[in-house]
Amino acid sequence: MEYSYRPRPANKNATWLLSVLGLGAILLFTLGMANVLGMRSLWQFAALLFAVGALFVFLRYFSTYYIYTVTEEWGTPTLVVSHVQGKRRSTHCRLTLSHLLRVVEVADPESPEGRAALADFMSERVRYSYLATLGKCKTQIVYGREGGTRFAIRLEADAAFIKALLAATARAGSYTYDEEVPADDE
Repeated sequence: MEYSYRPRPANKNATWLLSVLGLGAILLFTLGMANVLGMRSLWQFAALLFAVGALFVFLRYFSTYYIYTVTEEWGTPTLVVSHVQGKRRSTHCRLTLSHLLRVVEVADPESPEGRAALADFMSERVRYSYLATLGKCKTQIVYGREGGTRFAIRLEADAAFIKALLAATARAGSYTYDEEVPADDE
């Protein structure tokens, strides 16, 4: 069984930021060429900073993407996060799902529960974010322990992928999912 998902940006923040940085670089470079106020090098340096920022945003949010895969290819259920840039595909994360501790859904990062979940994520020593969206969005946080080290991975997946992840995790061993764990009233 294998299930893959490619997250898409949930908003246009990266597009707006790239536009502002690109237009700012052009404007500042033009001011430098016109030698406004006699500060040519200052304007051109500012234009360079804006251009570098625009290049960073372009490389991070437009020319690359992530693919999340739940697979049993190696005989055990595994979560693989791949980074694709052009024709190059590199693996950033490979987690054996028997090491998964819990999955936390962050539906609204502005709510008190969402802020608490994100604060818990930020308190982890080892943490990774593989998100397609710039800014606040609905995410899932996967907690695990491997080699004696706790870690947290922040993903931006859909409900079908989380269902496949939890099904594979159930086949791999015990797990808890914060949204589905029934309370013991005994």
